[in-house]
Amino acid sequence: MDSIRNLSGILMKKDVCRVKFVIEDYVVEACEILTDIDKCPIEFLWAKTKEDALLSYLEDRLPPETRTGLQWYLLAAGIPYYDPEQIIKYSHGYNVSDMEWIQLEGENYTFKEIEERAVRESKVLYDRIGQMLKDGRLKADGF
Repeated sequence: MDSIRNLSGILMKKDVCRVKFVIEDYVVEACEILTDIDKCPIEFLWAKTKEDALLSYLEDRLPPETRTGLQWYLLAAGIPYYDPEQIIKYSHGYNVSDMEWIQLEGENYTFKEIEERAVRESKVLYDRIGQMLKDGRLKADGF
């Protein structure tokens, strides 16, 4: 995945730090495993390198670009187009099904705060989309 220009943080499982990473100018500059390899995301068990594992993991944190209605959510979130870096920064790569997320560099959230933020933001996005449809900024069939 060559679409993330600059991103750094820690891959988390609830409040447990698992992998610290830095991506600069589209290159994985650092990828440090902070726990036993078997406690890392599954990608770290089968990828050729930990850098490949990191990129695969980040890609898995993204919604499919072809997801129906995704453009509406991106616009409501202030992201004008499918930009993996901005999507991860906005969502913290949070996935409710596996309790994994990304602690971005310079932030100090807990898992509970990320969970609560995700619920709150879902409601905000639904409200924004509804208002944008009502105002005519979005059409029911797309942009």
